[in-house]
Amino acid sequence: MAWSITVNRPHEVVSLARFHEEFAKLNPMYPVDMELALHVAQALYLGSATLAGGRTPIPGVDDEVVMISITGTVKSEDFLDAMQAAIRQGPDPYSRVGRHHRALIQLEMTPCTHEFRTIISVPPVVRQCVNCEVRESEGLFFFDEGDGYDGR
Repeated sequence: MAWSITVNRPHEVVSLARFHEEFAKLNPMYPVDMELALHVAQALYLGSATLAGGRTPIPGVDDEVVMISITGTVKSEDFLDAMQAAIRQGPDPYSRVGRHHRALIQLEMTPCTHEFRTIISVPPVVRQCVNCEVRESEGLFFFDEGDGYDGR
């Protein structure tokens, strides 16, 4: 079992007590975990955060694994709005994913029967098509854009 809750402006929240009864039904320690997560979010001065956690019993042993996660934004006071805006914006154009997206668009416009050769053999391996010069590393495609990026 696990729990999660999104808190906007954690610095204004005194307690998550209104959720304690509901989450205590899943595990009596969840309310304690939730309050600890809230205090960490407050100590980090987060503008908004999703707090999550869980406890998993270890079979055959009188013990459990405890996980608590705080994922938040420093400035934005509405976590959901901030994450939706980031998704709409898309990846950083010079990140691995951004380069991959651009390469896929180029490949769609100019189809190729790829014949790859290895150009960097030290992991992560980089291969390049001898026909269209697209490069591939760890399942992502990219083109040499002259900026020294080698796919790693």
